[in-house]
Amino acid sequence: MFLMKGMSAEKVQKKYLKKDEQIIWNKVTDYVKIHWNDSIITVFLGLASFFVGNVPIITEGVNIENLLGAIVFSLFAIVVILSTYDVTGSYFITNKRVLIFSEKGCRKIEYREIYTAYVSKEEKTGREYITLCINHKDIKGKNNKYFLWDIEDGIKVVDIIKKQKELCGS
Repeated sequence: MFLMKGMSAEKVQKKYLKKDEQIIWNKVTDYVKIHWNDSIITVFLGLASFFVGNVPIITEGVNIENLLGAIVFSLFAIVVILSTYDVTGSYFITNKRVLIFSEKGCRKIEYREIYTAYVSKEEKTGREYITLCINHKDIKGKNNKYFLWDIEDGIKVVDIIKKQKELCGS
């Protein structure tokens, strides 16, 4: 979560923006939204590894071999499961693109990549969030949707994105 807390408009301006790029809107939220990257199979693999590693302890009892096996499989399960989530919370809309900061880095979305943007509400919290649908899948071949969580005036922000998309000729 280091990117969200330490990300300021000045830091983004210096490190991430091009010379002719300006920040139009930004939001740095303390709202933590963990989202799993469409990896139910990976989560299942992690849980299965945990279970397989602990079965000998349950069936045969505790001994050094079973304990070491359980530890190795459990650590593997934890690493696999934690590798599938991401936390976002810093968002910057510029005159050229949208920047989404997360624990895993910065996703830079050019306006020509966005084919639609819309506002939704979380059922449990009632908080607004914006979904950006892009034209292609990311480098890993997975995501074509990105989210801006905990947005107070989602309609206004979507209008800014649509206006910038038009201005950029997309």
